[in-house]
Amino acid sequence: DDGSYQNIILHLVYQDDMEISSASRQAIPTAEIRFPPHIHERFSSLLNNTEWIPCGNLIHAIDPLILNLWLDRLMAERMEQKASDIIRNHRETKGDWKETIYRQLARNFGFKTNGLAFELLSKSLPLKYLEKHCHSLIQTEALLFGQAGFLEAKDGDNYYVRLRKEYDFLRKKYNLRPIHHELWKFLRMRPVNFPTVRIAQFAAMLNSNPGLVSKFLEHEPEAIYDELRSLEPSGYWDRHYRFNNPSTVKKKSLGNEAVYNIIINTLIPVYFEYGRQTGTDHYRQKAVEFLEKLPPEANRVVRGWKEYGMKVPNAFYSQAMLQLKNYYCNYKKCLFCQVGNQIIR
Repeated sequence: DDGSYQNIILHLVYQDDMEISSASRQAIPTAEIRFPPHIHERFSSLLNNTEWIPCGNLIHAIDPLILNLWLDRLMAERMEQKASDIIRNHRETKGDWKETIYRQLARNFGFKTNGLAFELLSKSLPLKYLEKHCHSLIQTEALLFGQAGFLEAKDGDNYYVRLRKEYDFLRKKYNLRPIHHELWKFLRMRPVNFPTVRIAQFAAMLNSNPGLVSKFLEHEPEAIYDELRSLEPSGYWDRHYRFNNPSTVKKKSLGNEAVYNIIINTLIPVYFEYGRQTGTDHYRQKAVEFLEKLPPEANRVVRGWKEYGMKVPNAFYSQAMLQLKNYYCNYKKCLFCQVGNQIIR
């Protein structure tokens, strides 16, 4: 008598052990779909496994060709997911690739903790204003720190006061409205990752390489890496992590890991999406080739795969394995995974 069966024309079951009728009490045709018992047993074994990955003790039995083809697909899937932000920004900027890349860069300079705040900062400060003042690091910093909400206090050290004075003028000139400084997170972070340090590095990038955003599509990835690795913020930040709080002297250039992170999460997805939208496979191929040259990321997931004896020779593999772990293994979607399919058969 269940109304849910009213529109059913065929009832598919594993075992036909009872008759199903419609609301009008007419019998619904039923068909059994049987499969060997071992398939159910293996699937149940994977679902009930509490290991870090359900198939950890079986994955080495998978045909390497099948595994590599699956990792290729996972890598493409990961790029498609990352492209969603690029597509959104590209639409919001009315097809302006320079502004789109600028926003993506900003978001990834904030990494996970301050990515959203960095993106809001970039939206509050169009690239065209920064380009007008890229010849002056003090003005570039004033615009960025001011729009980030870090120049609201009236008093501070000489450098702070100078930045505030510059910002007050530029704010009125361009009718700018800063974002709330409460958006920025400092808690439980290493000082080198403080948003103030990241903004200073972002300013240095825009100042020392005025056309870098355009170069993202024009130059080879290796050249972009060299540009990012060599940038240095103003000398003030050698002695500070936050405004008005002196610290021991330490250069605040971007480390290798930070540069790799920015390239993997900004440059590579931009290449993929730009190639898709323009129909030029050259950019996608360039992205893949550069990922294969980069070392794998040093994170918990990659370390976990290595503990199971999996080889992770480069960033292409580490990105694919991040996708596999985070979107398949964690949710035990073994039926949708080529590895799981091979094991269950």
